[in-house]
Amino acid sequence: MEVETQTVAPPPKAGAAAAAGVVSAELAVVAPPRQLPERLLAWVDRHRLKLLAFVLLIYLLGFNGQWRLHPDSALYLTIGRNIAEGNGYTYHGSPHHLAYPGLPWLFAATFKLFGTGNLVAPHVVLLLSALATLALVYRLFLLHSGRPMAVLMTVAVGLSRTFYRHSYELLADMPFLLGVTAFLVGYESVFYRRYDKDVRESIPSPRGKPHWGDYLLLVGGLALAMVMRPTMLALLLAIVLTVVLSLFRRPVRKGRLLAGAAVVVFAAAAAVAFFSLDPRRSAGSEEKGDEYVEAFFDAVTTGAGGVVRKAAGTNLPALLHPAASEAVFGIDFGHLDVGRWYVPVSALPSLLSVAASLFLFRRRLLWGVWASVTVVMMLATVVEVRYFLQVLPLLLYGWWLALVWLNRRLSRAGWGPWADWVPLALGVLLFGLNVVRVGSVVVEQRSAAAGAYYRNGKYAGMPAIADHLRKYTPEGSWVLVPRKYGRILTYLSRRNAVEPSPVTRLDPDEQPVFVLDPMDDEGRRWMAELRIAPGEPVGPALPDRRDKSWQLHRADKL
Repeated sequence: MEVETQTVAPPPKAGAAAAAGVVSAELAVVAPPRQLPERLLAWVDRHRLKLLAFVLLIYLLGFNGQWRLHPDSALYLTIGRNIAEGNGYTYHGSPHHLAYPGLPWLFAATFKLFGTGNLVAPHVVLLLSALATLALVYRLFLLHSGRPMAVLMTVAVGLSRTFYRHSYELLADMPFLLGVTAFLVGYESVFYRRYDKDVRESIPSPRGKPHWGDYLLLVGGLALAMVMRPTMLALLLAIVLTVVLSLFRRPVRKGRLLAGAAVVVFAAAAAVAFFSLDPRRSAGSEEKGDEYVEAFFDAVTTGAGGVVRKAAGTNLPALLHPAASEAVFGIDFGHLDVGRWYVPVSALPSLLSVAASLFLFRRRLLWGVWASVTVVMMLATVVEVRYFLQVLPLLLYGWWLALVWLNRRLSRAGWGPWADWVPLALGVLLFGLNVVRVGSVVVEQRSAAAGAYYRNGKYAGMPAIADHLRKYTPEGSWVLVPRKYGRILTYLSRRNAVEPSPVTRLDPDEQPVFVLDPMDDEGRRWMAELRIAPGEPVGPALPDRRDKSWQLHRADKL
């Protein structure tokens, strides 16, 4: 019978125990407990597959293939359909000189492949653009900060209400962000061979040489962005400013400067090629330039004072209340009426979001310059929540850097547990509000009548009105409609629905003209100036969800 034996180590001597205690104490000093940001990144990394799968599931749940009616998307769809049907880059039968060609070309390709009546295909393309952008966000922060940060930023961007909502809207903002993110990934891979020392010490320093795909992202991303939106001018300006500012940074790395100069030269050559091949210039006999560029230079050269007044009096208040906070937090915090005082609550989170973007300069000069140029561009032109989308991943990363900085400052100041709780509460507020708002978009998308919820049901009755126009007006008719309805009804009805404007010229004696009532005040003034009035009703009145009815009239000349 075998007897199990156990070897017991002899107890250490008193001197050895004391030495072990000293070593343990030294280790405790050398390796302190990990701080909150490190613990959070470790948790995210452990659950990365679940988190990424959850994000993908949310996007699949939100897809319904229904058009979220918008005047800009209607313009892109109409031009794309005209291209697919062989009518060229036209709108209302005339060459169009305003909308950038990238998205109309994309829609024209889907219409060619799947038919002009198929709007599911364009929605699939936009959703794939959003998912591809998230993949590139992962790649960008994987290169910059390692896998845990890549997962965290992908989840944060994916569950941002601003990003999520625009994944289902047929607008150029998401494809533009796809091009910008591809360019940033190529830029990160080509120009930065090592991780920043203060990002994460555990990441191996060498990154390896870039491969051909990185150069393709660098060049192709910039080209994609250039054909999508006029904001590509701001991107080109950010690239030039980054190269110029790099001259003042020490140490000056000649190789990086030469590479940056090469990117600037390529961007300039691409801009010249784009403007020379721009279908908006060659669409008709009359040569026209880029109206966005002309308006920008006119404002800067002839009306600089007006730009400053507009920026300070109109655009800055709009940016702070509520555009920036709604773009980053996913919600308009509103305002408080305290006696005779009006307190814009959204101004504080907006200011914090802009201030957090300054931390980007500590990571990548281009990131900080790009975010700053975007803010300045909106101040000089117009402020819209969706215009923040092009820098949203960087703004969210700026918030992360700001919260890490706050945690370290409070820890050094001896705040104890509050050093963790304060930045954690701010982070949970930012993330939690976006998740709740994303949930509301999912509910809206899954609704049987999603159009009734979108824009508070403003465009819910448009499909019925478009059917009405097709039934009671001949092809080639001109229909005067209230503002914000012209492009949508033009696409849906295949009639020339126009809005009152200085360039609108209608003559009932020379062309079939109709009027859609109720007309807005601007439209009534416009008709009075041209001596046009609604005549006999055409067809029955159509009820609207917004407690009014629509009536089509034949236009008469007074």
